[in-house]
Amino acid sequence: MERKMRRFRQLLDAEDAKEILETTSNGVLSLKDTDGEPYGVPLSFAFDGDSAIYFHSAVKGHKIDCISADSACSFCVVAQDNIVPDEFTTYFRSVIVSGKIVKVDDSDEILKGLKLLCDKYSPSIDSEAEISRCLNHVCVLRLDISRMTGKEAIELIRKLEIKEAIRQRRSVRSFTGESISDAQRKDLLEFLSELYNPFGGNFTIRLKEFDLKNGYRPATYGMIKGASDFFLIGMADDEQTSLAVGFCFEQVVLRAWQLGLGSCWIAATFKETDFDRGELWPENEKLRIVCPVGYEAKKRVVEKITRLTLGSRSRLPFDELFFTDEFKKTLGRDDRFAEALEMMRLAPSSKNTQPWRALVCGSSVHFYYMPKNPLSVLDCGIGICHFYEAEKSEGRSGQFFKADAAPVPHNQWIYIVSYKSE
Repeated sequence: MERKMRRFRQLLDAEDAKEILETTSNGVLSLKDTDGEPYGVPLSFAFDGDSAIYFHSAVKGHKIDCISADSACSFCVVAQDNIVPDEFTTYFRSVIVSGKIVKVDDSDEILKGLKLLCDKYSPSIDSEAEISRCLNHVCVLRLDISRMTGKEAIELIRKLEIKEAIRQRRSVRSFTGESISDAQRKDLLEFLSELYNPFGGNFTIRLKEFDLKNGYRPATYGMIKGASDFFLIGMADDEQTSLAVGFCFEQVVLRAWQLGLGSCWIAATFKETDFDRGELWPENEKLRIVCPVGYEAKKRVVEKITRLTLGSRSRLPFDELFFTDEFKKTLGRDDRFAEALEMMRLAPSSKNTQPWRALVCGSSVHFYYMPKNPLSVLDCGIGICHFYEAEKSEGRSGQFFKADAAPVPHNQWIYIVSYKSE
């Protein structure tokens, strides 16, 4: 029975899977022996670039007996398996193929299989003499592929696109009215279940569809039109939760953009609205944020005016936000953290206030904020999310921590958290 991959968004396309088969040096062939017991054996192999994998083998042995009894098999190769201790995971890429494996009898195909193997493992050596020498003492096997599945770690998916998503992403307020697809909904819900949260806090994120044809009227203060799918965020009213919500939900916003979906953070009071009706939230949590998600429609005049009013396209310059040397110098663009902090600079914020500031001290970054409105800490969480995602995209790891004695700024900045690169 053919099973669909549960975590389908980690599925590699056929070309990527074939590339792994062409470039990986070994894999494990899984068979069933004559007693019905499983048998796995690591093997060198050569992929023909289409639908077959060739192996060489001794003429007799356990493997040959298994194949003679039952030709059904699977073959697994792992192209990448980098251990990431601080995330309790590995960054992997792998392929599993299944099909039937047979002994090759045709002399021309035997030569073809051996030539593929020699070209793969000894490309700079003339292999004809070696093939002629062993031709009568070797068995060539061919696996006819009926199914091929490639998979990669979810972190590698994010690495491929996250900085581009940060650069491109903008708030969307006009939607087509079309619901997001089942695949996109499933992707986002799975993504929600895997969020990285280093800050704790008390909050709940839900994805809910509303029926626009059944009298639903979104209470978005005239800001949003045509959206039928919304994220609802219930949260406690404290600094730790605000930081965590900003950090965690911005991961979702960026993922939605990668899926071709627009969104827009809206923080307001939603009591007695269709958003809150029928929703039960954990103790001390209230619905404080909603976020439409869907397909962007043509911008309305009111949206263009809103963007101009909020200054959404403008950002403060880099040298007004990031510092070094006890706040005495602006951070250079050649600094180790400059790229990640640039991603932070591009983050959205309430009324485009950009409350975040950062001080680089060696391998650590201390984050501060200027309290410009009640959403300043949440905004910092969004900015710090951009910083962290950019760090991860470069294969770097680190830990967030509260410094016992963070450098004291000379302005009215408030210390919030630190990050140390490993």
